[in-house]
Amino acid sequence: MEIFTPDEAATRLKLHKKTIYKLLVEKKLPGIRVGGSWRISEAALERFLGGEEVMAGGTSRAGEQTAR
Repeated sequence: MEIFTPDEAATRLKLHKKTIYKLLVEKKLPGIRVGGSWRISEAALERFLGGEEVMAGGTSRAGEQTAR
């Protein structure tokens, strides 16, 4: 499993890095803090790209539609 920084995640998702930080703070994209820096798992990015709602614990609500 690959781990991304917010900058790498922003590049992969084609979003601004400020948007990634906002999603992390709002817990819409799960990540962990390591020494003051955020890290995001590849699985979390894949779920986000798939449109699944990701909850704080890293689990998802499969089958439920999310308003975006």
